[in-house]
Amino acid sequence: MDASNSEEQVRAWWTHNSNANVAIARGPSSLAVTDTDHGLKDAEGAREFLRKHLGVSATYAVRTGRRDDYGVQYYFTGPIDDVGLWKLGGCEGQIMSLGVMAAGSVHPVSKERYGVLWGGPPVSTPLSVRGLKSESKQVSMEPGKKIPEGAGRLMR
Repeated sequence: MDASNSEEQVRAWWTHNSNANVAIARGPSSLAVTDTDHGLKDAEGAREFLRKHLGVSATYAVRTGRRDDYGVQYYFTGPIDDVGLWKLGGCEGQIMSLGVMAAGSVHPVSKERYGVLWGGPPVSTPLSVRGLKSESKQVSMEPGKKIPEGAGRLMR
């Protein structure tokens, strides 16, 4: 995967492939994104989870294109290492510090767009997010067995 913040380069890529998605790279962005895949039902529940479990009243957030559940990405300033699959307050997801699909991108499975849920600037990465730990999952090494979501995705 290639990355650039050069408008000229991005335009050249889109000229070649107008269906390309946009992602945000960790290094230049200095962002950490809490990708909450499961456990939320709607925007009100997403706001409550943010306040109650992450200790933040507001931050930039994106509804993912995932449609088997109500997925939300909460954006924070100050990158942290990915932690694999975490669980908190009935929700689970990953920390996306290496790269994350941006609003306007299309989910590869559902074909639904990622969209801004709440605008405004991202707030500093709270201690609650910095303290998230990976939930270990048993990974089968048998040929043909599917790796569970969140297992084996830890990247550094």
